[in-house]
Amino acid sequence: MALTALLLAGCANVQPVLAPTAAVDPASAYLAGTFTRMKGRGFAFVVRPVGQEVEYMMSLGEDTNLPTAVTDQTVAIKLPPGTYTVAQWVTYNPLSKEITTRRAITNSVLNQPFTVKGGTVVHLGRYDVSQYNQREGLNTMIHFRVQPRVGTTAEMQAALARAYPNLAARPFQCVLCTR
Repeated sequence: MALTALLLAGCANVQPVLAPTAAVDPASAYLAGTFTRMKGRGFAFVVRPVGQEVEYMMSLGEDTNLPTAVTDQTVAIKLPPGTYTVAQWVTYNPLSKEITTRRAITNSVLNQPFTVKGGTVVHLGRYDVSQYNQREGLNTMIHFRVQPRVGTTAEMQAALARAYPNLAARPFQCVLCTR
């Protein structure tokens, strides 16, 4: 009920980022990603269980009230085991959590369903969040992009191990990585 109210209100229900030293819960699944982004705004992937209306939002970098710029920051969240898709990415106000834009995921690899089991980690890959301005008459429009930077599975596994030592030995797969 609370999740439905948040969705209708247009607020970002951002999942808490896992603490770096958190103990592994073998009944939970873990979703990770590595992100570079500018300061001042919240960005998140919208992750949905296949066949359900539930949304989990994974912050693209640590979610704080005053986001700072981050470079190759790896974050992880806990989810129920299941099959998911990354359906959208959003921008949101970090203080009010109001969603300001929603964009569909157009990457043909990232928007495919993936399964994450209890005690395992799925890493979404490495992404850059950037902004550019476009003049339209007397107005300037601000546009945002979330672009993948291809890395290897070994690089993403090493990034996860540095950020989350307790997840390092867990079964691992990467959605948008090369071998």
